Amino acid sequence: MFKSDPFDPLAVPSATTTPEANTSIDGLLKRAGLTVIEEAVLPGRVARFASAPDGLQPDIRAFLKIAAPGGLYSHQALALTKFLAGEDLCLGTSTASGKSLIFGAAAAQVLRNEPGAKVLCVYPLKALALDQERKWGALAQALGLKVGDIHGGVAPAERLGILERSDILLVTPDVVHSYLLGALPKTMAALARVRMIILDELASYNGGFASNAAYLFRRLAVHMGPVRYTTATATGGNPIEFARQ
Repeated sequence: MFKSDPFDPLAVPSATTTPEANTSIDGLLKRAGLTVIEEAVLPGRVARFASAPDGLQPDIRAFLKIAAPGGLYSHQALALTKFLAGEDLCLGTSTASGKSLIFGAAAAQVLRNEPGAKVLCVYPLKALALDQERKWGALAQALGLKVGDIHGGVAPAERLGILERSDILLVTPDVVHSYLLGALPKTMAALARVRMIILDELASYNGGFASNAAYLFRRLAVHMGPVRYTTATATGGNPIEFARQ
């Protein structure tokens, strides 16, 4: 099992487990009336740690020390080092491997370097965006940032205010299409201040949906200034080529 921290509940490994952690899946299966017919145990890997890169703003480094007191995973430190060097990121790593902490630190660095900038976090599903809002809220509270979420349940009259006052905005592709681009020119000033786009969970699209997604992000880019991209995928093989495609 893993220790929890203020931002990413799965950022720092722990050598301890609890009986609840060992039986929780069994309990779920029993309550669902399912029978286990075979079990497989996957061996764990020894975690490798590294210090946060020096180029991060002091308050972000302080936050990371609290969030990951044992140090960052080596892939987290490497990703942030590459980001500080000006590169876009594609995080080809498994679920629950600390991607959220990379997203948060990189976004905070962009916002610290350019006051008034905005970060756009695009999640494929509304439920995923709402789930991630709790993690972003911890970062915002620690660093004095404002997080907003626009989805179908937010009244149209409230959306512009959320967009304008949020440093970090959580949306789905549908919201980008129907509101951020559909409400132009009201949203144009805020879109022009976007300096980073986070695409969580890249997916492979086919046919008309793929064409619509490609067109959506090209159209969005027309209304923004220079933008950094950070993406993540648990897809095996070649994640860089997957992201490029």
